[in-house]
Amino acid sequence: MVKNKIKTVACLLLTLFFLGGCKKTFNQPQSNPEAVFNELWGFMDKHYPMFAIKEIDWDKTYAQYKNRVKPGMVDAELFSLLNQLLFTLKDGHVTLMSATDTATYLGFYKNYPLNFNLANIKNNYLFNDFKKAGPVMYKIVSNVAYIYYASFAQNISDAELDIFFNDIKATKGLIIDVRNNTGGNPANAEKFFSRLINQKTLVKYEVIKNGPGRNDFFEPKPFYISPNGQTYAKPIILLTNRLCFSTCNDFALYISLLPNAQIMGNPTGGGAGLPYNYILANGWKLQYSATYTLSPKMRNIENGIQPNRTINFEPQDENNGKDIILETAFNTLSLE
Repeated sequence: MVKNKIKTVACLLLTLFFLGGCKKTFNQPQSNPEAVFNELWGFMDKHYPMFAIKEIDWDKTYAQYKNRVKPGMVDAELFSLLNQLLFTLKDGHVTLMSATDTATYLGFYKNYPLNFNLANIKNNYLFNDFKKAGPVMYKIVSNVAYIYYASFAQNISDAELDIFFNDIKATKGLIIDVRNNTGGNPANAEKFFSRLINQKTLVKYEVIKNGPGRNDFFEPKPFYISPNGQTYAKPIILLTNRLCFSTCNDFALYISLLPNAQIMGNPTGGGAGLPYNYILANGWKLQYSATYTLSPKMRNIENGIQPNRTINFEPQDENNGKDIILETAFNTLSLE
């Protein structure tokens, strides 16, 4: 696929850019708290691409947190301080890992309702009577197809997609549920989307840094997906929530481009960058967003994709086993 070619080029460019800073041996690990702080801040200063998008004054952040670095800080104190620094980015792809601890920014979904209960769906809508095609489960009810894809980290094959799309070819509409799907392998999202289009489609632009300056970027690279195998052109509804992140965020963008599709539920969680890793001199591992993504209209999608129709659960509905979002989608397609 074209995506794989673009990704290969992107990784090559990133590798060339980062080779000078990546450390491969640690014969003399740096344990001085100030040096570790400066290394992390300085690396992100040169390599993080979204300061402008997130309206972050990184210099001001340095001054704010540098004053809290003290000689003789124990690892746990320094680890906590560095994570507070990184959390100002509000980026779910940013993670710091030590030998004893891991910290990731989770604010992109923690303060939002999940509006999803898989047990209720299985017990009260699918009645534990559903088919499976690889990692997905699906069922056809009253000529409307429902499919749940829990994670794009779970690979789906062309043969499995053939089974699913052959089964649903006569239905009047399709509900794709990706709530709580935190992303995974982009190839799986692309493979699924290729069954929903009938022509080569521009789905996004990827922006890659080409130098240490905060505004050093290559021109945005267009990314296309082409149709593949048996395709589906009936009405589609995508169900999302804030845990729809990273690759799932991209997938929601793709679906939003379809004239026969709409999104219901909640805004997705964002996470539009390609994650990359760096090893600090003290051996701690930093994961961060090394790129960012724009929609075909050149709009930033880091903060998520908005649904066409926002729907929230009432606590009593979930307690009673009801999924209002799914019911609304089903009723909408039933009336098509």
